[in-house]
Amino acid sequence: MEEYRIRDLEHLKQLWEKTYNTDGKPDWSHLLPYYDDNIHFRDSIQEIYGLKDFSEMVKRLTKRSKKLEMKIVNAVQNGNIMFLEWEMTILFKKQKHR
Repeated sequence: MEEYRIRDLEHLKQLWEKTYNTDGKPDWSHLLPYYDDNIHFRDSIQEIYGLKDFSEMVKRLTKRSKKLEMKIVNAVQNGNIMFLEWEMTILFKKQKHR
């Protein structure tokens, strides 16, 4: 069984950059195994608990986006705690209005 462990800050940055720069469509499949089942994710519009709900959220985001890019602007590590600050640009698919 493969052990999913972030080696260092550079490894984390490489994983994240790969997630968002795949022909404009994000892909978390290589990154999700690194997440704890009890993930607590919070951004400016939502708060999610648990890997199942987080995985469903990223699938919805991928489905809704035409192009999604992310640029890491700051990355720091203190012991086993790592922090990434990023800027995300998203172009949503056009939706038909009824």
